[in-house]
Amino acid sequence: MKVFSIVEGFQHYGYPGWFRILTGIIEVISAILVIAGIWDVTLAAWGSLIIIVRMLGASLRICELLTA
Repeated sequence: MKVFSIVEGFQHYGYPGWFRILTGIIEVISAILVIAGIWDVTLAAWGSLIIIVRMLGASLRICELLTA
């Protein structure tokens, strides 16, 4: 079994290099919002929503690739 790096994974699925950076930035922002939810529940809700939308997008892309 071969283990792919993050860069190889993004290249394998045909994503451009900048998309990997954008994905990382979105993940960091959502994590910060969830942690900030300790003090403000609204921030945790926004962070969670971002995570949900991102994961739904990834799931739909994987389903699209599997059915192609």
